[in-house]
Amino acid sequence: RIHVHLIPESSAEVDRLRKFRDRLSANPELIVRYVEQKRRLVDAQISDRSTYTQGKKAFIESVLVD
Repeated sequence: RIHVHLIPESSAEVDRLRKFRDRLSANPELIVRYVEQKRRLVDAQISDRSTYTQGKKAFIESVLVD
């Protein structure tokens, strides 16, 4: 399955996505924790996009905190 986001480059969301990507790239432990979180959601058989996204939200916010 592929999920693509189209967001204007000037959007604040682009900055958040890049910040999240850069922090994951710089910290292998964060990558492991993110994969674990996503696997927990899959194992819970969450099939709708909204619930899946909400299930990742707290982790993503914790990574983005300065």
